[in-house]
Amino acid sequence: MNESKSLFSARRRFFVNREIQGRLVLGVLGAVGFSFVMVLTDYYFSFGQEAGWDPRMLEIFLKAQKLPMIQLLVFAFVLGFVTIWLSHRVAGPLVNLEKSLSRLAEGDLTTRIQLRPKDKLKDMRDAFNFMVESLQKRVIADRQRAAELDLSLGALADIPGLPPAAAAEVKKVREVLLSLTGEFKV
Repeated sequence: MNESKSLFSARRRFFVNREIQGRLVLGVLGAVGFSFVMVLTDYYFSFGQEAGWDPRMLEIFLKAQKLPMIQLLVFAFVLGFVTIWLSHRVAGPLVNLEKSLSRLAEGDLTTRIQLRPKDKLKDMRDAFNFMVESLQKRVIADRQRAAELDLSLGALADIPGLPPAAAAEVKKVREVLLSLTGEFKV
C-alpha cells in the first residue's frame, strides 16, 4: 500500500495521540454498547412477559434480533470511525500545543501554534499565540532597556579615578544585565 495513502501515514495520521483518542473512542462505543444492552434486556424481559415465555415465541424473538445486531455492528463501526475523525481534530491541536509549550519552555519566543482550517481549539491557539507575542514584545523591550543601562554603566566605568573595586562591580552588573534576557530566542 502506498504510504502516502495509508490511514496511518504521516500526512493523514488519524491517531496523533493514541491515549486521548483511544479513551474517547472506547468511552463512546462503551456507552452506546451499554445502552443497547440495557434496551435489549428490557425488551427481552418485556417481550417474555407478554409472550408468557413461550419457547416458540422466544425463537421468533431471537430470529428477529439478527437484523438489529447487524445494524448495531454497522452503527458501532461508523460511530467509531466518526469518533476517531472528530478526536483527530482535537488531539492534533493538543499535540501541537504540547510541542509549542516545550519550545516555549526552552526560551523560544518565536514559536506559534499553526492549525489546519478544520481543526478545533482555535480560541486556544489564538490565546497561546497572543501570550507568546506579548512575552516576545516584553523581552524585546527589556533587551532595549538593558542595552540603555549597559551604555550608562559603560560610561560610569569610564569615569577617571573610579576605584578598581567599583569598576569591577560595574563590570559584574553589566554582565548580569546582559544575561537577563539573552537566553530567549526572539
